[in-house]
Amino acid sequence: MSSNSQSIFLIENVFRPVAERVKNRRDSLLSIARFPRLGIEGWLKVEATRALLDRVDKILNKGPDFRLCDGLYVELKGATDCNSAYILTGLKYGTLADYERLACLFLGSGQNISAFVDRLKRNSNVVAHETFSVGTDEWIIGLIIPTSLEASATA
Repeated sequence: MSSNSQSIFLIENVFRPVAERVKNRRDSLLSIARFPRLGIEGWLKVEATRALLDRVDKILNKGPDFRLCDGLYVELKGATDCNSAYILTGLKYGTLADYERLACLFLGSGQNISAFVDRLKRNSNVVAHETFSVGTDEWIIGLIIPTSLEASATA
C-alpha cells in the first residue's frame, strides 16, 4: 500500500469516525475542560472504541490502547492542554517489533494550537488533524504516525 493510500485509509477508517464522535460529545468535553492539564485518555478510549467498534479487534491493557482488525495498533493521548512532548510519547511503541504498524490518536485543548501542530510536524508524520470549539476553548483532534516508520506503516 502506498503512503498516500495508507494515509487515506487512516483518515477514513480511524481519524474521521473518532473525530466525528468526539465533536458530537462536546457537552462532555465542556465539563472536563475546566480542569487544567488533566489527562483524558480514559474518556478518549471510550469514545474512540464506540466510534471504531466494528474495527476494534482487541482492547489492550499494556502497550498501545487497542489493535484494529487489520493489525494496526492505536495509542491514545488526550489532555486538557496541548503538550506536544506528551502527545509524541504516544509513538514510543513504534520502535518495538510487535507494534510495527502504529498510529497515535490525540486530543487536546490549548491557546496556541498552530505552534503545537508545527512541533508535531517536526517530530512525526501528521496524518490528519482538525480543530473545533467547545464553549470558549479551542480543541484539536489528530492522528500521527512515527516518521522513521512511515515506510513500514504503509506496508
